[in-house]
Amino acid sequence: MVRPSTASALGMTESEWHRLRDCARKLSEANADDYLQEVAIKLLTNQTENPFAFALTAIKRIHLDIVRTARHRYTTTVADPPAIAPDNTTEQWIFEQVVGGLTEQEMAIYTARIEGVRLSEITKEAGLSESEVKHIMRQIKKKCTLKTVIE
Repeated sequence: MVRPSTASALGMTESEWHRLRDCARKLSEANADDYLQEVAIKLLTNQTENPFAFALTAIKRIHLDIVRTARHRYTTTVADPPAIAPDNTTEQWIFEQVVGGLTEQEMAIYTARIEGVRLSEITKEAGLSESEVKHIMRQIKKKCTLKTVIE
């Protein structure tokens, strides 16, 4: 954490440093100290006529970079579904995309679970242990999430 007493070493008054800290906290309470630390490093490595203006601009840019990165990380683009026959629905198209990504063994287990077959019966039929069937069911669940289908 950068202390206000270092403000003079960075070419600012203590009141400017407090204003800068308040601005950083308004942008992000959780990241304010990180912003100030990065700005202090930039001020020590760059000579500028107006350190306060430079620091204010740097905090804004650092914050925007973090916001853009976070937005990009959690945003996925959705492609238009291919032309669907008039009697099909979008739900059917999504279901076909999910089912198309399953192996034959996964499809058999998926179908059995939808039909309400007990886990013990599935393990007998598949010739697998209960833990193996549960693992496959977790894999199916991962494959069947909407995000996976869209990508």
